[in-house]
Amino acid sequence: MTVRFGPKTWFWIFLLVGIGTRLARYLAAPPIFGDEAAIGLNIVNKSFAGLLGGLDYQQVAPVGFLWIERAMFEIMGMHERSMLLWPTLASVAALIVFACWTRILLEPMASAIATGILAMSEFTVRHSVELKPYSGDLLFSLLLLLPATLYLVQRRDRWLACVVAVTPLALFMSYPSTLTAGGIWLVLAAVVFRRKKRSAALVLAFGIVLAVSFLCLVLPAGTRQYAQTQNFMLDYWKDAFPPAAPLHFVAWILRAHTGGMFSYPFEGGSPPWSAGNFALFALGILYWLRLGRGNFVTLLLLPFGLTFLAAVLHHYPYGGNARITQHLVPAIIVFATLGLVDLFRRLGVLEPEKRSRLAFGITFAILLMLGVGQSIYSHVVLARDLRPEALVRRFVRTVAIDVGESPTFIKLNDLPYVFPWYVRELNQSIVATTLDRLDPARLSGPLWVIVTSSAPEQKNALERMIGRPSTADWVFSTGSGKSENRTVAYGFRPLSSIPAK
Repeated sequence: MTVRFGPKTWFWIFLLVGIGTRLARYLAAPPIFGDEAAIGLNIVNKSFAGLLGGLDYQQVAPVGFLWIERAMFEIMGMHERSMLLWPTLASVAALIVFACWTRILLEPMASAIATGILAMSEFTVRHSVELKPYSGDLLFSLLLLLPATLYLVQRRDRWLACVVAVTPLALFMSYPSTLTAGGIWLVLAAVVFRRKKRSAALVLAFGIVLAVSFLCLVLPAGTRQYAQTQNFMLDYWKDAFPPAAPLHFVAWILRAHTGGMFSYPFEGGSPPWSAGNFALFALGILYWLRLGRGNFVTLLLLPFGLTFLAAVLHHYPYGGNARITQHLVPAIIVFATLGLVDLFRRLGVLEPEKRSRLAFGITFAILLMLGVGQSIYSHVVLARDLRPEALVRRFVRTVAIDVGESPTFIKLNDLPYVFPWYVRELNQSIVATTLDRLDPARLSGPLWVIVTSSAPEQKNALERMIGRPSTADWVFSTGSGKSENRTVAYGFRPLSSIPAK
């Protein structure tokens, strides 16, 4: 007997494998990397009230995200399983909401493909288990799009009321949701007021709630955070702001739409690796316009326009990186899927039936292998992680276990935030100093001095200054790429040595 997998079966396979892939990555407990540690140190070192102000270490994040993470820290403690729980749950919820949303928007075959792309995409899986608000950006944009779409399909006021109710929570939890909500309001206002529906009062209420939520929930905290990070952010994201010169602008717009922003399901990263995805995206837009679905095209494209406008004003980057455009992912995947289906039709792949099954079978098999591969990666590679962050985590935890009491960590260089994060996990802090300011008289107990040079004379100088020989050395790298450094940690223990690693 031949088993045939139809669109509905593939839909459920992708949904379940996508959830499993995210949970597998969470259970693998990947180490916190530099940017995560930077925002995490704000969360564990500041109170709920303190998180309403500016953030240290050049960080920006919505207050709702910060408060949920602070609550996780208070309830479950400071470790990966507690601090990564909310991003994981948000990602799983986003996948489920997206799957429901596509079943309203798309035919069964396209819905299955779109769900598979989101479920298996490298960027969405990676950002699902990070101590950052990216998975929340995707979730709350979808929670706004779902009732808005249902209203356009059914024209029932209850869906407008749902959009109004979700808006304050979305803006509290996700800064980019402001752009999604703004686009939705413009579409609904045009539809409702043009037809003079009774829904006009609800759309007006939506606009008022959106404005008040922005002024009360986004602007105060965002302004305080931006005041501390403005110079850094403007420099860091300078390539994601459109240039004024026409020729440079054309080159910029091409790079923005052929790079990381459109890297689904595969991680393209640098232009022009996502040019094919953008071509499918454009083809999908044209396909829907031919079908007369202009309202839905506008609904999904307006957040792009508002994000671009924010980039013109230097308030929010456009393109540049997938992580800051998670609110645009639903539209990218839906239009790319429509473009793929339309391309199959144009090439005659959909007829006869056997070729149709073959074409979609290959598509589904690629997506499924990508999801299974990421699950294997989570279980095998992350479990034996040799990245700098994993080595730092292993170093700090091993030292704490071997010493048997709280060691004192002294750093004599500029080290990434991962070191302070894992030392803070021990309820310790790093003594940031320089060699000439080190006061041996104030140092007692087990010491670990972290430096970036392994020169013997530096080690000898430390031994003379501290008054005891080094009992163990750790050597590992910190940073990555051009910023990678060879870091050495020298251990000093009064009575017994620690085995060298």
